[in-house]
Amino acid sequence: MSDEPATSASGCLLRFLWMMGGPAVLLIVGLVLVVHQPRIGGALDLVFAGAAILAIGARLLDRRAVGSRPGPYVAGILAIVVALFLAAHFVAPRLS
Repeated sequence: MSDEPATSASGCLLRFLWMMGGPAVLLIVGLVLVVHQPRIGGALDLVFAGAAILAIGARLLDRRAVGSRPGPYVAGILAIVVALFLAAHFVAPRLS
């Protein structure tokens, strides 16, 4: 995880956002996408992309605040987002 502790309330909120909030929203919206299989480019896709952007942005802001590089988190989140998006729109419809 992180080596440096968050010292302010905003730092704690930012760290919570990228550690817990972003991945939780991505998981929930990803599951809804798989279950409901809406068309590509719908409102759920925008919520999904927005959650990914907020999680990555919070991570980048947090690492900039402590003065270090973002590490593998950004690449990992991007890989998960792309995999869930492809699974929701192209794999799940073929399984049902």
